Amino acid sequence: MEKTFGGISSEIPETYDKFDSLEQNYNDYGSTIQYVSKNTYDTYLGADDRRVDCKLVIKLVDWYESTGDDSVKGDVRVSVLLVPLPSSVNSDQLQSIAHSCGIEPSDVTVNDMCDYGLQVPMASETVKGIDGDAPLESGAVKDLLRTASYCLDGIGGLVGFYLDRPANRIGNTGWDFLESFVTGKRNF
Repeated sequence: MEKTFGGISSEIPETYDKFDSLEQNYNDYGSTIQYVSKNTYDTYLGADDRRVDCKLVIKLVDWYESTGDDSVKGDVRVSVLLVPLPSSVNSDQLQSIAHSCGIEPSDVTVNDMCDYGLQVPMASETVKGIDGDAPLESGAVKDLLRTASYCLDGIGGLVGFYLDRPANRIGNTGWDFLESFVTGKRNF
């Protein structure tokens, strides 16, 4: 059956498992689960074509557990985020991340980068109105996660297209965010 996520449509083989392209790297046991792509995706930034290596992270967020707001009970957001590798950001930025995490710069992971806010949204969808106490474990969320993971290479192959789009409501693009993450200079 053909499935779509982030504008990428694919026929997903019955034998495909999300762990064919993902590693589960973070679970706060209630509100958020993060999966990091096994593949690394690159893009080139600025006039000097600086190579930036990135991972795609799929983040599942149970809105009710995250906010306590009854109006979003049973809603789960599935997002694909572009996160630069620690080796792609400048040393001051890396030091700041390490300091906030209480670790050495050499120990900073993609999940630390994502938690620190160094993430560019690529695509997202929300599953609404899931009944039960564990919406992150629902069949609808698992199906959407499987679809999103299968579409990662398509999203990664079109990363420039996704970065061209506005990433906030004032019109900054994903390129603006990525450049500020890599250089440490806020340019918006």
